[in-house]
Amino acid sequence: MPTCRKCNKVLKWKQPYVKGKPFYENTTELSGKPHVCPKDKNDRITKYQLEHCELCPGDHSWFEKNTGKLEEHVRIMHPDGKKLVAIDFKLLSTEQRQKYIDDWGWEKPEE
Repeated sequence: MPTCRKCNKVLKWKQPYVKGKPFYENTTELSGKPHVCPKDKNDRITKYQLEHCELCPGDHSWFEKNTGKLEEHVRIMHPDGKKLVAIDFKLLSTEQRQKYIDDWGWEKPEE
Protein backbone atom coordinates (compact mmCIF):
# COMPACT_ATOMS: atom_id res chain seq x y z
CA MET A 1 0.00 0.00 0.00
CA PRO A 2 1.33 3.47 -0.81
CA THR A 3 1.75 6.03 1.96
CA CYS A 4 2.11 9.82 1.99
CA ARG A 5 5.78 10.74 2.30
CA LYS A 6 5.08 13.63 4.68
CA CYS A 7 2.34 12.43 7.04
CA ASN A 8 2.60 8.61 6.53
CA LYS A 9 -1.15 8.29 5.92
CA VAL A 10 -2.11 5.08 4.10
CA LEU A 11 -3.36 5.73 0.56
CA LYS A 12 -4.63 3.55 -2.27
CA TRP A 13 -3.88 3.49 -5.97
CA LYS A 14 -6.41 5.06 -8.33
CA GLN A 15 -7.94 2.69 -10.84
CA PRO A 16 -7.08 2.54 -13.64
CA TYR A 17 -3.42 3.19 -12.78
CA VAL A 18 -1.80 5.54 -15.31
CA LYS A 19 1.90 4.88 -15.80
CA GLY A 20 4.05 8.01 -15.90
CA LYS A 21 1.80 10.24 -13.76
CA PRO A 22 3.22 11.71 -10.54
CA PHE A 23 2.65 9.74 -7.32
CA TYR A 24 0.13 12.19 -5.89
CA GLU A 25 -2.02 12.05 -9.05
CA ASN A 26 -2.20 8.23 -8.97
CA THR A 27 -3.23 7.91 -5.31
CA THR A 28 -6.30 8.72 -3.20
CA GLU A 29 -7.28 8.30 0.43
CA LEU A 30 -8.99 5.04 1.40
CA SER A 31 -12.35 6.85 1.21
CA GLY A 32 -11.68 7.72 -2.46
CA LYS A 33 -11.14 11.46 -1.91
CA PRO A 34 -7.94 13.14 -3.13
CA HIS A 35 -5.31 13.32 -0.39
CA VAL A 36 -4.54 16.84 0.85
CA CYS A 37 -1.62 16.53 3.23
CA PRO A 38 -1.93 18.81 6.29
CA LYS A 39 1.87 19.08 6.54
CA ASP A 40 2.07 20.31 2.94
CA LYS A 41 0.36 23.61 3.80
CA ASN A 42 3.09 24.50 6.30
CA ASP A 43 5.81 24.19 3.64
CA ARG A 44 4.50 27.01 1.46
CA ILE A 45 6.02 30.44 1.94
CA THR A 46 4.56 33.63 0.50
CA LYS A 47 6.39 36.86 -0.26
CA TYR A 48 4.72 38.43 2.77
CA GLN A 49 6.56 35.99 5.05
CA LEU A 50 9.96 37.09 3.74
CA GLU A 51 12.15 40.13 4.30
CA HIS A 52 15.07 41.34 2.21
CA CYS A 53 18.48 42.47 3.42
CA GLU A 54 18.75 46.07 2.24
CA LEU A 55 22.56 45.94 2.41
CA CYS A 56 22.86 43.18 -0.25
CA PRO A 57 22.58 43.79 -4.02
CA GLY A 58 19.78 42.54 -6.24
CA ASP A 59 17.76 39.54 -5.20
CA HIS A 60 20.31 38.10 -2.82
CA SER A 61 19.56 37.47 0.84
CA TRP A 62 15.86 36.83 1.46
CA PHE A 63 14.95 35.53 4.94
CA GLU A 64 11.81 34.42 6.75
CA LYS A 65 10.42 37.08 9.09
CA ASN A 66 10.71 36.76 12.86
CA THR A 67 13.28 33.94 12.75
CA GLY A 68 16.34 36.03 13.61
CA LYS A 69 18.16 34.90 10.46
CA LEU A 70 18.23 38.39 8.96
CA GLU A 71 19.78 39.83 12.12
CA GLU A 72 22.35 37.02 12.15
CA HIS A 73 23.13 37.64 8.46
CA VAL A 74 23.61 41.38 9.09
CA ARG A 75 25.85 40.68 12.10
CA ILE A 76 28.07 38.30 10.09
CA MET A 77 28.08 39.80 6.58
CA HIS A 78 27.75 43.52 7.41
CA PRO A 79 29.55 44.07 10.72
CA ASP A 80 30.32 47.71 9.85
CA GLY A 81 26.90 48.34 8.29
CA LYS A 82 28.65 48.42 4.90
CA LYS A 83 26.61 47.81 1.77
CA LEU A 84 27.88 44.95 -0.43
CA VAL A 85 28.26 45.13 -4.22
CA ALA A 86 28.32 42.32 -6.80
CA ILE A 87 32.10 42.00 -6.67
CA ASP A 88 31.93 41.11 -2.97
CA PHE A 89 30.36 37.78 -3.89
CA LYS A 90 33.44 36.68 -5.88
CA LEU A 91 36.41 34.94 -4.28
CA LEU A 92 39.23 37.25 -5.30
CA SER A 93 42.46 38.52 -3.89
CA THR A 94 42.81 42.24 -3.25
CA GLU A 95 44.80 42.69 -6.49
CA GLN A 96 42.24 40.75 -8.57
CA ARG A 97 39.42 42.72 -6.99
CA GLN A 98 41.08 46.05 -7.88
CA LYS A 99 41.67 44.80 -11.46
CA TYR A 100 37.95 43.99 -11.78
CA ILE A 101 37.04 47.44 -10.49
CA ASP A 102 39.44 49.13 -12.94
CA ASP A 103 38.57 46.96 -15.98
CA TRP A 104 34.82 47.06 -15.58
CA GLY A 105 34.61 50.65 -14.42
CA TRP A 106 32.89 49.69 -11.19
CA GLU A 107 32.81 52.27 -8.51
CA LYS A 108 34.38 51.44 -5.22
CA PRO A 109 31.74 50.75 -2.58
CA GLU A 110 31.14 53.53 -0.09
CA GLU A 111 32.75 52.79 3.24
